[in-house]
Amino acid sequence: MPSPPKNAPKNIETLGFLPNIATAEVTASSGIGLMQLIKTKDTWQIKHIVWQPHPKPVETTAKDRQAITVAAQAYATTFYTTKPELIDTHVDKKLATNLHKNRPAPKDSPKVVEILDCNDNTACVKLTGTWGFDFMHLICTEKGGKIRQVIWQSHPPKKIEKK
Repeated sequence: MPSPPKNAPKNIETLGFLPNIATAEVTASSGIGLMQLIKTKDTWQIKHIVWQPHPKPVETTAKDRQAITVAAQAYATTFYTTKPELIDTHVDKKLATNLHKNRPAPKDSPKVVEILDCNDNTACVKLTGTWGFDFMHLICTEKGGKIRQVIWQSHPPKKIEKK
């Protein structure tokens, strides 16, 4: 059997999983990739990838994690209020043009941020909101976290147990 290419993935870890979307981290000799996947029919496909070379050994700080959380919460807040300036501040410009900025939700709606993975230049977040779940890839800048990619799914229908 031939040996795998030098840059073949060395580790694949599922970070978040829902019935029709998932996020995973792939570690290869050349770096780390965070992927968003969607399920269409019975096939999983990669929708987005954020890639970075292997970071220098450095611990992410509480400040880094706070900046990532602030960006994800600001994104959610734009759906609870009509403050599109929050998207402009915390979302990458290419993505911001594709978001609907005026879909307010009740102010007491949930917006739970879970950091699934955090490196020195990239992060992966799961946001649970009134509408469902968003998996986000962020890039880390000196000004804080910037959301680069979002893939979402509405809440799955509740299963009815048969008696």
